[in-house]
Amino acid sequence: MERRFLDFFYLYLETYLKKRDLPGTLALISEDMRGFGTGMDEKIFSAELIQTLYERDLKQAPSEFRYAIKDLRYTQCCPCTAVIHAELDVETQILEQNIKLHNIRLTTVLTMKDQGIRLQGMHISFPTSVHGENEAYPLKELEEISAVINRLVQEKTSTLQEAYAELQSLVATDKLTQIYNRMKLDEVLDTELRRFTRYGTLFSIILFDIDRFKQINDQYGHLIGDKVLMETAKILTKQTRNTDACGRWGGEEFVVILPETSTLEANAIGERIRKTIEGHTVSGVPQFTISAGVTQVLANDTKVSIMERADKALYMSKNSGRNKVSVL
Repeated sequence: MERRFLDFFYLYLETYLKKRDLPGTLALISEDMRGFGTGMDEKIFSAELIQTLYERDLKQAPSEFRYAIKDLRYTQCCPCTAVIHAELDVETQILEQNIKLHNIRLTTVLTMKDQGIRLQGMHISFPTSVHGENEAYPLKELEEISAVINRLVQEKTSTLQEAYAELQSLVATDKLTQIYNRMKLDEVLDTELRRFTRYGTLFSIILFDIDRFKQINDQYGHLIGDKVLMETAKILTKQTRNTDACGRWGGEEFVVILPETSTLEANAIGERIRKTIEGHTVSGVPQFTISAGVTQVLANDTKVSIMERADKALYMSKNSGRNKVSVL
């Protein structure tokens, strides 16, 4: 889609600036265009006014505009709308005078219509200071972006940001427990490993496992099992800091990643969580407990090695009677 919008933008430059082709330019413009600027803050409210302004523009400066694009920024506001900002150097002839204009700022709003891509808004800003009345090319500095374009960009950007935030949340969250899923935990773990490699910033992880979870499912049913998982997730969230990352590793396993935390501190956190769960009741279940394995990042660790060490510590807890926290 980006390629199509950019191709249209270059076609508009060639038709409007280089060829100075009025019919060709008008064919590229949306009938409900609402922004036009060549120095007089014009507002377009009809197709007739679009034609009038472009006719005046080409009449006052009919010669070819030779241009060079110095900078170009592309923003996809939503699937059907894009904003392109460009900075140009141009040369042309006005009133038999050769004119060079540097750092011209051109902003276009492009929308996908039934008939294809069309120009929805346009604004040109010239970095000079004097102008004459009714000139299509004033010599004063104009506003960089018209109010119409600002409104369009803000509305579309806000909608896009909200949709993106919702998508990010869905992608990173375990559907049942509403805490991080394994994919997001992998991402956090990658980040902490990079910080450790570059800055030597320690971190620890705790791997939790609900004891005898299969028996809970078999004896009380999967709905109760799901409730146990959800309650465990809530306790993990309440018993950890905002800077920690809590997530469901898979099945009845949970992981807490603790930035800037030693094994001694992580062990204390794990014990606090273990005791809280031991004293917590879930409707329909007499009692449930968890076992945990704690480890701290070591030199040359990878995601695999640190998780294997946490898993070994967890099984130390399991093999010594469960409802314990072990450090490795």
